[in-house]
Amino acid sequence: MLFRSAERLDWVPPPETATATARRALTLADLRRFLECPLQASARVLLPLGDDDDAADDAEAALREHERLDESRLRTIPFLREVLLGAPAEQPLADAYDRAAALAVLDGTLPSGLFGLALRERHLVLLTCWRDGLSQATDGATSPPSILWLGAAPEHRTDLAPLPALDLPLPGGATIAVGGRTEPCGETARGGRMVVSLLASTGRDSVERDLLRPFFTHLALSAMDAGEGPTRAILVRPNDDGSPHIDERLFPAMTAGQARGYLGALAAELLSQVHATFLPCEAIFSWRKRREKGDPIGIRDMVLLLRDDNWTRFLSDRGPIPDPRAYPVPSEDIAAALVERRFGPYFGALATALPETDDTPAPPKGKRR
Repeated sequence: MLFRSAERLDWVPPPETATATARRALTLADLRRFLECPLQASARVLLPLGDDDDAADDAEAALREHERLDESRLRTIPFLREVLLGAPAEQPLADAYDRAAALAVLDGTLPSGLFGLALRERHLVLLTCWRDGLSQATDGATSPPSILWLGAAPEHRTDLAPLPALDLPLPGGATIAVGGRTEPCGETARGGRMVVSLLASTGRDSVERDLLRPFFTHLALSAMDAGEGPTRAILVRPNDDGSPHIDERLFPAMTAGQARGYLGALAAELLSQVHATFLPCEAIFSWRKRREKGDPIGIRDMVLLLRDDNWTRFLSDRGPIPDPRAYPVPSEDIAAALVERRFGPYFGALATALPETDDTPAPPKGKRR
C-alpha cells in the first residue's frame, strides 16, 4: 500500500527492495517517460501492472488532443507515419496510402466504404503536410529518415537489422542494457544529422514536451559513438489550413561518455524506487517559461495550479496508475533538486541556437522502416 489512509499527503515510502522486481533491461521510452511522469514510469518498470509495447509508443502523441469520433487515432497516426517513412520520395502519396490501406482495412485500423473514403482525404492532407515539411526543413534531401532499433526488433519484421543495445553504467560497477527504438533519423541535404518527429496535432503549446522524443534519440546516437556533432531536431505538424509548421532545435554535441553517464544516471534513479509523487513534465515546462519571464512561482505551486485547473491534460493521466493527480506533490526543495538533476542537460540543450549551416554527422546506417 502506498497510503496508510485516505488522506492525500499521508504517504508511505516504497520498500527498499523495490528494485528486486525490476526488469533486466530498459528502453529509451522508459527513460523518456521517467521525465514525463516519474510515477507512471516507475510503476511500469517496477510493479507487475503491465506495460505498453514499444511498438505502440508513437500512439501517445495522438492523445494530446481529444480523439475524433470517426477514427481511432491511437492506430491511424502510427499507421500514417509508417506509410510516409516507407514510401519512396518519387512515389505518389496516394498510391502508397492506398496500398497500405488495403491491408489496414482488413485488420480494422481503417474503415471501409464511405467512411474510409472520407478518412482517406483527411489522411492524404496530413501525409502531404508531413512530406512537404520534411522537404522544407531538410533543404530537399531525398533520403527519408528511418527508425533505428536497438537490442531487438519485432519478430515479424524480417526487413529490420537491429543495432546492439546500449550497456549503461550503474552505481557499484553494474551495467544495464537499454534498447528500444529511436525517432526517425537520417541526414539533411548537407549531410548533417537530423531527428524528426511527425505530429498530427495542430497545437503548439507543448514544444518542449514534443522535443523530448528527438532529444532521447540524440542521446542514443551520441552514446553509440555515432559522431560527437550536434543533432538537428525537427518537429513537423499541420497548421489549421493543412500546411506544414516546423519547429527546430539544435542539440549540442555530446561525447559518448557524457550521453552514457546521463542515461545511466536516469536508469539508476528510475530503478531505485517507485516514485510515488505527482511531478508531471507539463508543470515543469510551464514553470520554466514563467521563470524566464520573471515570474517567481515555485515548481510545487505550478504543479498544484495545473493539477486543479480542470483544463490541463497531462501525459501522466495515461498509464497503469489510476488517478495520478491524487498522489502527493513534492516539497519545493525536493522538486527543485529533482528538476535540476533530471532536466538540467535537456534545458541546456534547448538553449542552443540554430546555426546558419549544418555540418553535423549522420547517424549509423540502418534499414528503412
